Amino acid sequence: MCIRCYEIPDTCTVERHEHPLFFDHKYEGTCCGCGFKVMGGFRCKDKKCKFAINYRCLVLPNKARYKYDDNHSLVLTSRDDHHRSQCYCDICEEDRDPNHWFYHCADCDVSAHPNCVLWGSPYVKLGKPFRYAGHHQHPVSLVKIDFNPPKCNSCNKPCRDRLAIQCTESDCNYIVHWYCLSYWNILHTDL
Repeated sequence: MCIRCYEIPDTCTVERHEHPLFFDHKYEGTCCGCGFKVMGGFRCKDKKCKFAINYRCLVLPNKARYKYDDNHSLVLTSRDDHHRSQCYCDICEEDRDPNHWFYHCADCDVSAHPNCVLWGSPYVKLGKPFRYAGHHQHPVSLVKIDFNPPKCNSCNKPCRDRLAIQCTESDCNYIVHWYCLSYWNILHTDL
């Protein structure tokens, strides 16, 4: 376990939810932050409440800077009351789900997916081969995609988040967005 993961207690709180959360390794459901499937995540202690989030959404910073706006911080927001047709990311220019968390600057009226704002992934080491347990037969590695993103084998959309897992075999076209991966299904092994 990395130091950042270890520092998160089994019980915690987030600003965007009124009740305490606890880690439930058996929980399976949908993340309220991003809408992706949760396999082992943080859920609400109140049994009547259905709130649950994955680790990735739990550790999102409350404020972030975007490289083209030095004047204001973007604030992590949990709800957008605009009409669905007006919900798009100002960075990648794709649609955003108004019910999922996003970064917003009220002064500039800029909204963006968390991935588009935080795409640098400063804690990720690229290139080291590992096995993606039960999902692909060849070794894979983390790669950064800068131009001409290929389609993800999981969601069939271009890899716009710039970080992906790609097969190390030259004749295999397997690639999956980092965002489409389940954190709990990756098993790192030295090759």
